[in-house]
Amino acid sequence: MTALCFRGIAATAVLSAVLAACGSGGSSAGGSSTGTPIATAVATAVATPVATPGRYSKVMLVMEENETYGKVLSGGAAPYLASLAQRFGVVQNLQAGYPVSCPSLPSYLILSSGSDHGVCDDAGPQAHQLGGDNLFAEVRASGRQWRVYAEAMPAVCDHSNSGNYLVRHTMAPYYTDLAGDCPNWDLPLGTAESGVFHDDVTGGQLPALSLVVPDDCDDMHGGSGCPTDLVRAGDDWLHRTLGAVTAGPDWTAGRLAILIAWDEGSDTDNHVPGLVLSPTTSQVTLTEPLTNCALLRLMSDVLTVAPLRCAQQAPAIRGELGL
Repeated sequence: MTALCFRGIAATAVLSAVLAACGSGGSSAGGSSTGTPIATAVATAVATPVATPGRYSKVMLVMEENETYGKVLSGGAAPYLASLAQRFGVVQNLQAGYPVSCPSLPSYLILSSGSDHGVCDDAGPQAHQLGGDNLFAEVRASGRQWRVYAEAMPAVCDHSNSGNYLVRHTMAPYYTDLAGDCPNWDLPLGTAESGVFHDDVTGGQLPALSLVVPDDCDDMHGGSGCPTDLVRAGDDWLHRTLGAVTAGPDWTAGRLAILIAWDEGSDTDNHVPGLVLSPTTSQVTLTEPLTNCALLRLMSDVLTVAPLRCAQQAPAIRGELGL
């Protein structure tokens, strides 16, 4: 049961709003975020949606870490994320979907393949070379491309932790069938002003599937030299980064949907936030019990590939989110 969903009267109202917006002659924001307030860029994208439900061809998954739903969205610690939750879509009753006694890596494996593969540690790819299908491989097999954009990654397809870069957050190096793609598609993020992510965003060249990985200061996890207030640091990073994305051509043309997910909550609570952003997702709150398997199912459905493993049994939520 959802508090707000795109069914019946609600769907008619949303469609009317979309048609009204399209008929108003308004223009979408474009170019980089320089000189454009992020709140304005996001508001413009919502006010003048271009896409129609079912037409999204690109998905961006942005990963955050180790914070509970209450800490992020109920305590005022992350005002930007709170504003996104009110404006777009929020999954209110989301569990990470694996035991709280296990660390981060199993969650990343679930989100990319629908299984934790029996892993309950944070070891690197050298310890866990995994076969079988995964979302990255499905996208490639369909003739499209994927990218990992990892902040603080010292070199392409880096398989080892280095400074504030943690390889376990990048997913792709763990899958044996991605070894040929990894040197070309698992890439350092760069900076706000330059680098492959900047160029792909501003040029409207994001791939079908992109995974955006902050370093461990900006993902709310924490590490060497990180700020004391990790939630606010992550919120600020998302504000800057997604401001640029929502001012870019892939968003303003209605091609891109964005998911913001957390790997886990705390040592005792895996109730995590989950946000879904798109030009046609407006003030949706999902209250049904879900796990990160449902987020994998959502990405699979938008990208029109087969849901894998636990995603096969997860509820389909694409329609409720206006995608």
